[in-house]
Amino acid sequence: MDNRPNTVVHIPGKPSKNDRARSIPKGVSTTRNIAWNIASKLVWTIVTIILTPILIHGLGDFEYGIWALTLSLLGSYSLMDSGLRLTFQRFVARLTGKDERQGLNQIFATVMALMMGISLLALCLTPIMVFILPRFFHIAAASRPLFGWLVVLVGLSVAIDCPVRGLNNYLTGLQRFDLSNLAIITTTTIRAVLFVVALRLGYGLLGIAGVALGMEVLSVPLYWGLVRRADPDAVLWPRLFNWSCAREVLGYSFFAYLSYGGDYLRYSVDSAVIGKVLTIALVTPFSIVGRLMDNFRGIVGLFTSPLMPRMSALDGQSRTKELSDFFFRSTKLTAIISLYIGSLAILDGKSLLRVWIGERYVWSYSLLWVLALAYTVVLVQFPSASLMYAKGRHRLLGWWTLGEGLVNLVLSIFWAYKYGLIGVALGTAVPMLAIGIFIQPAYITYLLKVSPLHYFRKAFLRPFLCGGIFAAISLFAFSGQTQTKLLPFALIVIAQSVLFGILVYVIGLDRDEQREARQRCFSAAHTMRLLRTS
Repeated sequence: MDNRPNTVVHIPGKPSKNDRARSIPKGVSTTRNIAWNIASKLVWTIVTIILTPILIHGLGDFEYGIWALTLSLLGSYSLMDSGLRLTFQRFVARLTGKDERQGLNQIFATVMALMMGISLLALCLTPIMVFILPRFFHIAAASRPLFGWLVVLVGLSVAIDCPVRGLNNYLTGLQRFDLSNLAIITTTTIRAVLFVVALRLGYGLLGIAGVALGMEVLSVPLYWGLVRRADPDAVLWPRLFNWSCAREVLGYSFFAYLSYGGDYLRYSVDSAVIGKVLTIALVTPFSIVGRLMDNFRGIVGLFTSPLMPRMSALDGQSRTKELSDFFFRSTKLTAIISLYIGSLAILDGKSLLRVWIGERYVWSYSLLWVLALAYTVVLVQFPSASLMYAKGRHRLLGWWTLGEGLVNLVLSIFWAYKYGLIGVALGTAVPMLAIGIFIQPAYITYLLKVSPLHYFRKAFLRPFLCGGIFAAISLFAFSGQTQTKLLPFALIVIAQSVLFGILVYVIGLDRDEQREARQRCFSAAHTMRLLRTS
């Protein structure tokens, strides 16, 4: 199978004069896209920090546990369109760069039709889940009606979210992360407020699920309006659907599906293992740590999500040297960010859990330590996956990610029986470390035709020096200072952040990068002065 489709099958017939006259709007700059990513993630993080303890204390361990379990299980519906979404983004980016209006409308109509089909399939699966899940997890008879209605509401939400995700990927393929993140900020904020209102009014778990469903329904016109704003000539005519185009898209998507399936097994299946092997109540402490890791992965994703369209354009233009340089710069930046967040999670994890959730869950720090180490090793190499997808060389990535997920599932079940929650964490961490240390670097050096030493020196040497010195100084200066109050904890994190920033500037950046950083700081300061004077 050819992994590098560069063309789209056009609909039969000569395009009309109006079709040829339509132009494709250009996206905004990568810097602006990243800025909007950061703003969106900041809002999402603040909402998560505030909302998680409210939900836990408002629902209790059991109801919050089945809420987290249901989201994890029915979230697997998103696997059905996962590879399709990434393929959609890549094709939209390439066709936009080539200014192919007709091909862009065709890919839009074809992929959205496929996603609507997946949405209908998810709706059909939901009644089956209502019958199977309560018995599989041995839910008490008194709680089964509640669990059943929860599955129905969450299943409907996830099904409606499928075309919403498609519209969102069209926006990001157009390089309009600003509009995509505007929608995310809006829906996240409104949903959080309504969650709190539902709890205060006593509607409990089903009230929260109803709010989530309502927000998904409202998201459909919101995202369609933003798509029309970004691309007024975008159309969803049924006649534009083309089976040859669909086969081409699905052929490219296959190995992306494998990769996303592996990601689901390693990131989301642990709740199901805990609920089945241990108890549903223990899903809550693991879910707390899991949310922190999701934030970790999400923050790194802020900087890496715009990379794949850019790499796709460079690869399509055969600008090999520029692509290689762009990859190394991106990996270096990602490594710095990942090492910073991972170090803070390991160094300050106990204080974070105590301040955020309370003394009751501090014991889960051991889970945080294990997972933070594994996630750091994987996330420092996040841009390598973007490079594989951009070059159409993601076949092995799909197979090894799926294999890693299956090994994670087996080890998590086996070690859960022997060691409890820490066994589940180890089941996730060990395969991640094996892939991240041995397999992924070997493949990326082969792909770039560079030596492992060259890869390490260009991408990781300076970030690892910063991380090692930062960890040593922090252990010496802040060891044993477990905080119980928000202000002292925040001051320590600020001090550590300043220290890490200094180390990055002095050690992590070369002279050209230091000069560019100064110029960006001066430019930002000048812009702020102009805004104040105006």
